[in-house]
Amino acid sequence: MACHSVRRSKSLNNNYASNTAKFFDTVPTVPEMRLSHNKINAVLIADHNRYAEDGAATNAMSNHSEVYKYIANAGNVSMADFVKEVRGGNRSHIDGSAKWVGPDRLGKNDTHIQASGDNSRYSWGLTVRPIWW
Repeated sequence: MACHSVRRSKSLNNNYASNTAKFFDTVPTVPEMRLSHNKINAVLIADHNRYAEDGAATNAMSNHSEVYKYIANAGNVSMADFVKEVRGGNRSHIDGSAKWVGPDRLGKNDTHIQASGDNSRYSWGLTVRPIWW
């Protein structure tokens, strides 16, 4: 039986199914694949603040929002309405520390969260599935 190896990109910015995933930060906040290459402030785990606009399947989720803990099929919720309600999130760093960040640092390059997919930190589908941390 022949064994075939699959060559994979070393980049974390690769969605193998569609190639539409993208990091928007100019200085990445996620850790490198090799732990010894990481900076202390690399974010290992973060609270979920995401919005997905997929036609009839639009949904939103934020761990720290009084309104949008999780809403499925929320076609009437705009991205602008969602980001107004996001209160912030916890970031766990590779050094073991954890920090709370408010909406003023959830966006691309630690900027204020905005209702724009390309101003998020990452999107797993063009700019219609943004994630802020």
